Amino acid sequence: MLRSFRLDQAEQAENWARNEPGRTAVELEKQLLQRLWAAPTRQRVLMIGESPGSFAEWFARGQHQVTTLVASPAAVQWSRRRLPPNIDVRQGSAWDLPYEDDEFDTVALIHALEFADDPAAAIDEACRVARKSVLVSVYNRLSLITGLEFLRSFWHPPLFPKGRSYSILAIRRFIRSSQAAAGSTSWRSCLLLPYWTLAYLGQMERSRFCQCQPFGHILVVRIDPVYTLQAVQDPLLAEVAPGAKAAHLHASCWRARQPQRPRQRVAQQPRPGSPRSGPVTALTTAAPDLPPPASRTKNDAGSSLLSPA
Repeated sequence: MLRSFRLDQAEQAENWARNEPGRTAVELEKQLLQRLWAAPTRQRVLMIGESPGSFAEWFARGQHQVTTLVASPAAVQWSRRRLPPNIDVRQGSAWDLPYEDDEFDTVALIHALEFADDPAAAIDEACRVARKSVLVSVYNRLSLITGLEFLRSFWHPPLFPKGRSYSILAIRRFIRSSQAAAGSTSWRSCLLLPYWTLAYLGQMERSRFCQCQPFGHILVVRIDPVYTLQAVQDPLLAEVAPGAKAAHLHASCWRARQPQRPRQRVAQQPRPGSPRSGPVTALTTAAPDLPPPASRTKNDAGSSLLSPA
């Protein structure tokens, strides 16, 4: 389960995100999300967790339909007070989402895995609900800031708890253990150096070269899950993923193919008095109801015949 919500810690995290260096750190994280996830059309977004920095408002600014899922009733009340009314706030658990398969286009786990007892189950549920992509943002275990904060915790308690941290290898291990097939996975990181260097090296932190390193303090991963069987809710608009395969019948459903018997063609006997009973030359003498001479008739093949006078 996620950690219990505490109002004082949530307020401290929000104050840190409004002032420097937290404001620059949050902007760098949003830049990573924008580079990895640039939705060209309006999407249904589910954001899980009570992360600081108003990420739900950032998603809603792009004209997306945003739903925020938090773990406790106190977090629901706190989120509804600070978020605009166009963002729907619900209560639920990250490892058992109360939604159907493919109900959202994108699911964002913004600093929610750090406080989850079973992060693999949370990623698995996010892949089940997501129709297109899953965004995961965590604190990196291999970063310099994580090591400095660990050493500082022996003398000074942290301002607000950040939970467990994960590396890109751990996130990939969680993805492999999920029920989703191996889709495309991309990642970026930021904050290679301590916070106090942002005032001098902020432009370097925004460069693509630094964000490709696996040692940034904030790690953002995009997952595009692909299932063997894909649920299609909008048949006219849905696009089948490239990795999806056709379903095969079980061996118990197969039936032995019966050998086909050769068809025998039976010659049809002409009826007495029929035009087909005699040659064409006998049509005028044998049939009393034929048209008068010098008139055109048509045989069964559609060719025109001129009857003799």
